[in-house]
Amino acid sequence: MDSRPPPPPPPPLGTASKPPSAKELIEFYKKKGLNQEAATEKAIEDMQKALTYAVQRFPKRAQAVEKSIVSVSSGMDRLAKRMDTLEAKLDTKPSFVGVFAAGAAAGAALQAVFSGVPHLIRAVSQVGRSISGAGFPARM
Repeated sequence: MDSRPPPPPPPPLGTASKPPSAKELIEFYKKKGLNQEAATEKAIEDMQKALTYAVQRFPKRAQAVEKSIVSVSSGMDRLAKRMDTLEAKLDTKPSFVGVFAAGAAAGAALQAVFSGVPHLIRAVSQVGRSISGAGFPARM
């Protein structure tokens, strides 16, 4: 039979009690008459029991925490893949200077084409007038 005193009653609902720290446990056992080494071993044993109890008592919570860690990890992996894809796309895009130079060249080409269009229309109309004025008989 264990000579330990019964555990204290649980705190009232809605309040959380703070578990004792390692130093507090060691001091407690030293006051009971144990030396430093025995008190330390007893404190470690009590803390291990409390941890085992918490894990056994709340396995669903432990599983939920583990599941959330896994989901965060997979989310981080997906984010890293998206960032790599985005970085690769940005690396293949031309720079601002390149885009500006291409736009300026295209604008100059269009301006040259459109400045030549009136001359081209005039030349085509002169050819048409020359042909019609040459006196070729019309075909029926």
